Amino acid sequence: MYIDSPGLLQSIACIANEAARRTNNLVTFREYIALPHYGGNIMLRFDLNADKCSIDELHRYEALLYSIAGDDFLIDFMGDVYQKIGMNPEALGMKLHELFVRYQDEPITDSVHKESVLEDARSLQKIAGVSRFARVWEIQPGNPTLMLILGNQNALFRKTSLPDGTPLVVAEVREEECEGLMKAAFYAKRNHVSLGSLLL
Repeated sequence: MYIDSPGLLQSIACIANEAARRTNNLVTFREYIALPHYGGNIMLRFDLNADKCSIDELHRYEALLYSIAGDDFLIDFMGDVYQKIGMNPEALGMKLHELFVRYQDEPITDSVHKESVLEDARSLQKIAGVSRFARVWEIQPGNPTLMLILGNQNALFRKTSLPDGTPLVVAEVREEECEGLMKAAFYAKRNHVSLGSLLL
């Protein structure tokens, strides 16, 4: 699949290495996810190796990461990093609903990866017996590989396996919350602010 192809992994590794070098390993790469329904974008997720940080510091770090990655990727930090600036994980669902309302007019830009990511989604849908009309929110490669489809609830949908034997877990997630997060991510990118500041 494209999402674990050598060319893509090499591009991500170059960004990860440069981020670590320019921050003296303070910012380190953690994982990436593909977002088929939202323009086929790929989100790179990072850790901040510090006990605490400020919103201003996150503004600077995310701006730095975008300067390295360019327009080919979206950038954010892992959830526990945003908790360091005061994000309450228990209130995240409510906050994402607020973001859905606030940024509903924010445009979603198609990615250079779009066609390849959509092809991966179609392939996984066929393997998992998921309708081709299902809207795939997220594909997270790994063991197991995770595919999340947009719906009305957070619930396990199906477990199966890829042809190579890797487990494939398919789950349903609340569309409104995902939409809120994506719209906020694009707003943050366009306005050069940290996504974390919007989650507070």
